[in-house]
Amino acid sequence: MAFKGGTPDQFLNFVAANSNQPVIIAVGKRETLKPMVLDFSNRNSLVQTVNEGQALKVRAGLDYVFSDNLFPVNLFPSLSSQTMRFVGNRRTAIQEPDAVSSGQVSNSDPSDTSPPAGEPKLPSDFLTKGMVTIDDPKSLPFSLNVLAAGTWSKKLTVFWLFDPVMLYIDVKNMPERQFLSLVAKTLGGQLAVTDTGYEIQPNWQVVQTELNTTFSSILSRQTKLSQPILLRHELFASSVQAMTSDEVADLFSVQGKYPTYDIPPGSAVATVALNYINDLASYEASQETRGPRTAVGILNRIDNRAAVRLHITNTGNATLAVPAFNQRANRSTYIDL
Repeated sequence: MAFKGGTPDQFLNFVAANSNQPVIIAVGKRETLKPMVLDFSNRNSLVQTVNEGQALKVRAGLDYVFSDNLFPVNLFPSLSSQTMRFVGNRRTAIQEPDAVSSGQVSNSDPSDTSPPAGEPKLPSDFLTKGMVTIDDPKSLPFSLNVLAAGTWSKKLTVFWLFDPVMLYIDVKNMPERQFLSLVAKTLGGQLAVTDTGYEIQPNWQVVQTELNTTFSSILSRQTKLSQPILLRHELFASSVQAMTSDEVADLFSVQGKYPTYDIPPGSAVATVALNYINDLASYEASQETRGPRTAVGILNRIDNRAAVRLHITNTGNATLAVPAFNQRANRSTYIDL
């Protein structure tokens, strides 16, 4: 069957009509899909066709669930910033603007699941006798905030990174728990069920991969930034990429978190830090006009008795604090880079 190209909702309707199966699409960025020919009788062929060169990818398994593997850019305002800002203990730690103050979707208060004004609401009869039906082709996509605000048999909470992701849904008479599990799978997460509620939680290995994809997409469009700012953004993105899944889970555990980590020598993050220092030093040394030379020669003065520290916010900013000896004294102080 030939899809002529179009928006995610048009693709949703096309797949639902030709598969006669439930379909869910999750997008962090609304993009137009290219024309394609799909063979609904051959699953492997269909997956290969969609995954090659399209903005959407098929999630693993036999379900018709698709994702663009991106988180919305507005979750990471610092990564799109064009100004230098330090975070850390020696300077005033900066509370990054959260999505609420920026007029963006946020659900940082777990007790507040109300969707923002102007968003569509779930049909009043979307859940009937434990079965979910959401199949209005004219409806706008739903955010996870909207789903969380629905009247479920148990309270539904959603991890904050998923809150502003948009869902296109076409399901009919699907059991509630099965539907929520399918939504979680579409997001790259998993459904946890307790006596009192449902929780859509991250699968951190999947989420880390999709954070890296999101950051790469953001950085690829930053062609007009000054070199120091671009290097700072790359420090953040590369640090997240180099972290273990447990470290990523800690960093993104709460929206707006900005911890400080001691960087273990020889670790992947240490390599990222060393590359950043060298790149920044090369840039500073190349400038003909007077300017900061903070990174130039600092590796020759580093105090190996103390740890290099990574100050990082989960909204997209990172700073190194390097212990370096003062050229006129035998004691070291932390220098922000």
